[in-house]
Amino acid sequence: MQPLPEPARNAAIAQLVSGIVSIFIMMPLLYFGWQMVALGLGVLTLGIGAILGCCGWSACLLLPLGVVEIIAGILGLTNNPAAVTMGRIVAYVEIAAILLGGITTFIAGVVAVIMLNKPEVEAWKAAQVAGPGA
Repeated sequence: MQPLPEPARNAAIAQLVSGIVSIFIMMPLLYFGWQMVALGLGVLTLGIGAILGCCGWSACLLLPLGVVEIIAGILGLTNNPAAVTMGRIVAYVEIAAILLGGITTFIAGVVAVIMLNKPEVEAWKAAQVAGPGA
């Protein structure tokens, strides 16, 4: 079995680090930030504060995404060719997470898409799927 190409390894590491940062830094920071803004505006105007208070809960969606990023990163460090496909899917979801405020997740998603679409990763995946006799 051929070793994992360097671009695929870099993408897996980016996803692993992004998942850890999303869970332990970005999610609490965004949640409490939205809650403080909602509290400040809630004192001034009740309607806007209540709406922004609900926006804070959208930051909690970074928690399951962070867990999936960690799983994709760990699987991406193995020599499993299916991990490349999973890494691509997670990368596109990471890019969409910019709507939730996940800046680090967005950056990791762009890096992963670039790295996983390189020709050497495609050739490695095709060689692994075809098997050693092909």
